Amino acid sequence: MKFCPEEQTRIVCTNVKKLRKSLGLSEEKMAEKLNISKNDLQKIEKGILSENVKVDVLFRVRDNFNLPLDYLFIP
Repeated sequence: MKFCPEEQTRIVCTNVKKLRKSLGLSEEKMAEKLNISKNDLQKIEKGILSENVKVDVLFRVRDNFNLPLDYLFIP
């Protein structure tokens, strides 16, 4: 199944939020683990991926939580 870029962004953002909640992490702790600001994390969780954090965040999630990269793209 193929998704348009906007739908892929929504899926990734939703999965970042689900991961944070499933791990019981505060926004502050998750942002710290991903080496981004709390404000950037809040934007991501609202479905906004800015150009300067898109790829980096994906790899940081993978590396920090030992997840396959495709985990973030699964609806």
